[in-house]
Amino acid sequence: MITPLIVSDNGDVDLFESIEDLERCIESPDITSLRAFDANGQVLCLMTRHPVPTTQKLINIVCVDRVTVSESGVHEVAELETLLRNFLFRATGQLFDTAALPELLKVFRVKIGFQS
Repeated sequence: MITPLIVSDNGDVDLFESIEDLERCIESPDITSLRAFDANGQVLCLMTRHPVPTTQKLINIVCVDRVTVSESGVHEVAELETLLRNFLFRATGQLFDTAALPELLKVFRVKIGFQS
């Protein structure tokens, strides 16, 4: 797994310097809507033990469990490049149509920064 790690949530993108940063910031109820990659475009699996819903005073509480990351073995470089291009365009107003993955990650680091 090559850092940085990239997480997309319906087009919003966050960049993480380490697995520990990603695991600390992602909450288990959110993982079903997320798509995660390493810097080479490898799809990452976000897993957790099943959250246990409980009911207390008519309020549904979801117990947040620790998220863990593992490699899937599947690479989706084109999908990741498209996610980054679209997000960077929305965030900066600049087009990065010809930029490859390494350049897109460099631009993201400089213009957006890491999530911690």
